This record gives sequence, structure tokens and C-alpha cells, in this order.
Amino acid sequence: MKKFLLSLGVAMIAMTASAAVDNLLDANNSTFENGQKNGWSSWGNGSESAVVEGGYNSTYCLELKNPAAGDDYYVAQAAYTFSEPLAQGDYTLTLWAKSAEAGGSIQVAYQNSTDYSGGGYTALELTTEWKQFTKNFAIEKDGVDRILISFGKVVGTFYVDDIEFGEPVEDEGGEGFQAPEGYKVILSGDTSDGTLISAWDAEFENSSEDGKECIKYVNATAGDGYTHQIALDLNYDPETVYYITFDVKGTPSTAANSAWYQYKATYSALGYSDFNEFKISSDSEWKQVVLQGEYTAKEAEDGTEMTADRVVLNLGAYVGTAYFTNFKVYGPGSDEPGDEPGDEPGDDNGVYNVESAAPNAPVFNLQGIKVGTTENVSNLPKGIYIVNGKKIVW
Repeated sequence: MKKFLLSLGVAMIAMTASAAVDNLLDANNSTFENGQKNGWSSWGNGSESAVVEGGYNSTYCLELKNPAAGDDYYVAQAAYTFSEPLAQGDYTLTLWAKSAEAGGSIQVAYQNSTDYSGGGYTALELTTEWKQFTKNFAIEKDGVDRILISFGKVVGTFYVDDIEFGEPVEDEGGEGFQAPEGYKVILSGDTSDGTLISAWDAEFENSSEDGKECIKYVNATAGDGYTHQIALDLNYDPETVYYITFDVKGTPSTAANSAWYQYKATYSALGYSDFNEFKISSDSEWKQVVLQGEYTAKEAEDGTEMTADRVVLNLGAYVGTAYFTNFKVYGPGSDEPGDEPGDEPGDDNGVYNVESAAPNAPVFNLQGIKVGTTENVSNLPKGIYIVNGKKIVW
């Protein structure tokens, strides 16, 4: 994999999600609040489905039970079939889901209910707490009339609620996204200081468009997504959802772009489907892209735990000219009014005690090198370290 083309510097600033969708599902098909499955059906692998109490911020949700592990997700499925085929175009599926047991997993996709051809197959790794997932679909063939939730690969009981599916409602650049409660901006950058682009690659350059300082990207030939990348360097905790937003405009394209977490010492990807895909859809207006995703730490061959210290945006499949600006990464944390950017609530200097950190969280020195965890911080020399993107004093 080639080296990375752009790296945003970290700026700790204070600010406080889900994609907006023109929902094609009516209220009961989306929230199950009439206590019925309505248009949803299920089959396969001796599985069961029902509407039960305990929904996400509501009374009811859809319960899916898979009694035996199958060869693939499709051996047990729940589906909603529309009365008419969907027009070709861009669609967004959002839902809230959780598993009764740790290690749960389901898959979402779209399908033609007549010949069973489909696409957009994406696995969702569930936890025992409600979590929102967003998947963007680019439907490019006729006859698609069904959305699928497949759950036959893993034994377990899964819960799904507040399902929305439809054409995405575009927001103007820089507006529209509201971070969930307890989240704040932990990285922010554009190109106004002229230093964010490495000089060795001709596809990217610092530029200005519509009076905005931005990154200009020109690509004449489609390649693998990772051929050209933008990198957002930061220490990202495993099993933690992060939101990434940026503004983009450019030559519209059907090519989908992706993003994933990476351990940059070895360029190891920690998952190839960490974030929802995005497309560049307008050459006349800035559009805001919202990505969300999390990852699981991996062990290298030498036993080193690989945790993400970079997110890469993979742009190599896109052909055309595009402009990017207003990058933000949102992570867990909240500031009280009057605090300095990046401060822990009530803290006056942005440095807080190690006891405030999460148990067994990775600890990095000020050069971004992992030096231990909060469980063994007592073995480290006294000083200032980074945990969860904040400064810790020990």
C-alpha cells in the first residue's frame, strides 16, 4: 500500500447523528409502535421474529432469534418488500440495533424479490447496548424492491428499531450534523495554513474554492480505493464510535468512496468496512459528508496490540475533480460552558488525572507512541501522556 498523501494536524476545539433520510417506511413499519411486524416478514434456519417491548427510546422493537450458526447470514432473513420497485439512485438505511449476548452480528442489503439478486451486503457488529448504524446504497439496476436484514450466521437474539430507508436528504456544507450527547470535536482542520498536503503526489494540492481554503483532488483514472488517500491522524480507541464530517464538492460520480481505521506503523487496516460509504454528488454546491464507525483492536504477529492511530479516506476509485474542507472528528467527551477547548469539565488547563481515564485504555506519549495502558501506568515515568485524545498527568 502506498504512503499517505495528506495528514491533518490535531486541533482541540469545543463543539458539540444520524443521516437525514426521506423515509419510505411509514411510522409502524419503522418503529413498530403498534406492536405488530406490519410489512416485515422473516424465514429460514428455524429462526423466529416478533415485536417485543424494550425498543430504543420507545415501547416496541423487532426481535430476531437465530437458534443455530449458519454458513452465512442469508440462511435466516427478515425483509421488507415495497409495493413497487425502487428507482435507481442513492439510498440511505439507518437503524438502531443490539444483541442479547456479546458478539452478535447481522447483515443489511438490498434485493430484487423476484430473482433474489442484490447488493450492498454489509455486516453490522452488535453490542449489548443500542447503537445506530448507517449504510449508503447506490442502487444501479432495475427491479430492486426489498431491504434485507440477514441474521443467520451467528447464534443469538437480536433487536432492531427505528429503521429508516430512503433517499438521503442533503445538507449544505458545514451544517446539519448534530453530534450525539456526550460527544465533542477532537480533531478539526482545513488547509488554511498551507501545510496539510505532502508535496510528493500531484493528485492533491492546497487550493481555494468559493472562498474556502480546501484540498483540491484531481484523478484521471479509476483505481483501487486506497490508491489515493486522505489521512486523519489521531489515537482512536477500539470499540468506540467516532463520527467524521467534512464538506465536499466536485464532479459527480457513481463511484463509492470508503474509509477505514489503520495502524500506521505497519499500514494495517483494522477493518475494511468500518465506516459507511460516501459519494461525491454535486459540482455546484458544497455537501456535508457524515461518516460513523468503530473498530476492534488486532494483535500483530509479534504480539503487539494494534490500535488505530489513523483514519484514511479512500478516494482512488473516484474520477474527476473534487474539493474537500472543514474536516472534523467527533469523539466521546463533553465540555461545560466556559471550559477551554479540550478541557475535561471543570478543568482549567486541559490536563487531568489518570484516575479519570477509562479502565485499561491505551496510553500514548506526546509523540503518539503507545507506551502502555491505564492499568499499568504506574510503571511509566512521571509525566504527561495522552489517553482518549486528552492529556493525562501521571
